[in-house]
Amino acid sequence: MNTWMIRSSRGKLADDFESNGVVAIGYGISENLSRFHDLENLREYLKSLDIAANPAGQISRFVCEIQPGDNIITYDSAARQYLLGIAGEYFYNEGIFENLRQFRKVQWIHRIDRDNLSKRAKGCLGSLLTVFSLAPEVKEEIHRLADGAPPSK
Repeated sequence: MNTWMIRSSRGKLADDFESNGVVAIGYGISENLSRFHDLENLREYLKSLDIAANPAGQISRFVCEIQPGDNIITYDSAARQYLLGIAGEYFYNEGIFENLRQFRKVQWIHRIDRDNLSKRAKGCLGSLLTVFSLAPEVKEEIHRLADGAPPSK
């Protein structure tokens, strides 16, 4: 099982993600990508739309690589907390958030104070990428904190 960081709008949508039981990305793709079950086919399609390699990789990971049961993390900048949840299926929706159409259902289960994370974990989670898999040691730290372990010093 992977743990994926999904960032959107600099952490300003975390409460909306939590209350709607979702996580979402945009990149200006205004069509349903659920027909793509193969990473290479999706990347080729995105390339045909003249979407640059980096956003195409982010979209591909979101649609094809994240699996139901994987963990999802997103940042709540107002609360300075990370939300941890369990990923569900990908879906397309035009009516939840403006400019975000690509969704995954998420069962949000924990909030983790950013101040309780190690410097290394903060650095990893501060990546500018929209969608990325956490390094194993950061994943382990997140799960220890979610399970109630004291912060590492």
